[in-house]
Amino acid sequence: MINIIVIFFAILLLIAYYVARYIVNANVHTKEQSRYHYEQSEFADYQKEDFRYINKEGNSLIGLLFRQEKSRGLIILAHGFGTNHFFMAKHAQLFLRIGFDTLLYSHVHADNYHSKKCGMGGFESDDLDELVQRFKAEYNIVGTYGISMGGATALLHSAKYESADFCISESAYASMYSELRFKFRRKMPGLGWILLPLTRFFIWLLGGYDIKNIQISKALEKCNTPIMIIHGSLDPTVHIEDGLQIARQAKNCKRLYICNGAKHTNSLALQPQRYQKEVETFLTELEK
Repeated sequence: MINIIVIFFAILLLIAYYVARYIVNANVHTKEQSRYHYEQSEFADYQKEDFRYINKEGNSLIGLLFRQEKSRGLIILAHGFGTNHFFMAKHAQLFLRIGFDTLLYSHVHADNYHSKKCGMGGFESDDLDELVQRFKAEYNIVGTYGISMGGATALLHSAKYESADFCISESAYASMYSELRFKFRRKMPGLGWILLPLTRFFIWLLGGYDIKNIQISKALEKCNTPIMIIHGSLDPTVHIEDGLQIARQAKNCKRLYICNGAKHTNSLALQPQRYQKEVETFLTELEK
């Protein structure tokens, strides 16, 4: 009986370690499988620049910068967990149509040791501020946009720095701790009570941060940056309640768009015209 209990807890430790390692080492770099979202011919009308920026830690942030002859400003696009900047190509096209130059960037590059430390929006929000500051002198308006982890990154950046002129976030989690708890409840019901604290410990051990400190909705309670929240009504990855909670708690949430029938980060693909209209309305109201 004792042997069975020991084996059981050993398995739980291995699961928690695997999950933590998967999260901490999951900063995605330039994976080829994300390139299928990007067709160079779709950007033929715009000036394209290969982008590379070395952050304060000496790590590379790489991506693509698209410019047009007359722009309303710049929007910096942050990708989600498990993807890279190529994944944001369709979103870049949306903002280019609206009249903004767009920067798609990967959170970190694979060349560097620190790139393996995924902060689930925490470390990434610091890098995002470096990019915002990099372009503030060049553009009158610099905004941020992100999906999923990128959405959390953009929101945390607004809460910590308030340096962007606006923030649009889709499918972001309200709290990393509650998001992981939600995952365990769906994948391993009944075991979350022990897997969650173990995984939290291993993330701290491997990544150097506490997931309980990644509380997006709480961080936005005193944030003055104008914010728009987008969420799919049928999101199975980040529950719609997270989007609603962020919108409720954010001090300066100007617009909430719930895309009926959408799942995780596919609101643009499902309702492209409505999506563009909602975003345009938010941006136009800010300019008044």
